[in-house]
Amino acid sequence: MTARAVRALSWAALVTLAACSDAIIVPVETDAGMPIVDGACRPGDAGTGVVGSCMPRRVPARPICGPVDAGSADGGGDATRWYALQTLTYVAASDQGYDLDGYCTEAMGPAPCDPSTMRAHVVDGPEGIDNAFSSVGMQLAIAYQTILGTDLQMASDGVLMSGVANPLIGVRDYDGRADDPSVYVTLALAVCGSTPGWMGACDDPLRPTPDWARYDNVFYPDDTGFVGSLDMPRVTDDAAFVTRRALVIHLPDGASFRIVTGSGTYVDIGLVGGLMVATLENADQIMRGVIIGRWRKSAILDAARGFGLCPGELPYMFLDTALDGSLDIRDDDDVTGLTCNSVSAAVPFTARQIVIGDLRTGPILTDPCP
Repeated sequence: MTARAVRALSWAALVTLAACSDAIIVPVETDAGMPIVDGACRPGDAGTGVVGSCMPRRVPARPICGPVDAGSADGGGDATRWYALQTLTYVAASDQGYDLDGYCTEAMGPAPCDPSTMRAHVVDGPEGIDNAFSSVGMQLAIAYQTILGTDLQMASDGVLMSGVANPLIGVRDYDGRADDPSVYVTLALAVCGSTPGWMGACDDPLRPTPDWARYDNVFYPDDTGFVGSLDMPRVTDDAAFVTRRALVIHLPDGASFRIVTGSGTYVDIGLVGGLMVATLENADQIMRGVIIGRWRKSAILDAARGFGLCPGELPYMFLDTALDGSLDIRDDDDVTGLTCNSVSAAVPFTARQIVIGDLRTGPILTDPCP
């Protein structure tokens, strides 16, 4: 299989998963028998049930809003506002993220699943936050350092800041209200980005890197994320929403969120129940939030292949064993009493508003493992 085919299949998996998920239809609800009118909103129900003694930090719920006049200033619009990821933090504090499983897990208390080793349960962070990836990120960083002799965080930061392969987020049908129950989001990957007005080739050694103090840098999307034009994206979320200025985006289950970490190296973050939850700041020019979800152990090991951590080699076996002590959740909530098979993840990120350019053909990335 050619490397180009691998890239195409990666996007095809995203498309297939996205096509299988139904849009969430939110009816207009009433409060105390009275309709919510004139675009007014109230918070949705984020859930209150929990096993344990903490007050869990829940993922923000979709707001309940009254009808909005489509012709009014609050009716949204067709223009898409684009953002490019600027930073992604692999080793984050355990208080980053949200409760994912409805448990306040302690070392010897009730838990959503059984540890895969003889160790105690992985303890939740404050407010029942599930983020075992705070330790897994360190294990990945050690493996990366062993294989490539450089720091994973520094390598990833360098690539993103230089405007290479930045994940892109397009937000449509949102005009800045604090609450909006229906927002349309496009997810894509950039080939490159540069300063305003630059239109040269992405592999031009003289390409200026983005000026991240600005909000009008130009980024050129990878054509594999679209069907011929920007108007036909392959990966979208028509069930995104904004509540109290927090944007909530649904990621296709199991599909990879690719982060390029260097020349020819990458990490594919493939989550079950994945969400991006981000606060909109500075007149909506900056997103600051976390990517959360359940990351299967098998998917983490597959992700490590992207920087040369290959099955059968000593660093791979070390990571395989180390991951067993971090598994804290299952990839489903419907079965109890089974062994944990996934890691809860919360990966902080920042993104800045950019200007979208024309479609480009990206570089070939090959699987470095035989």
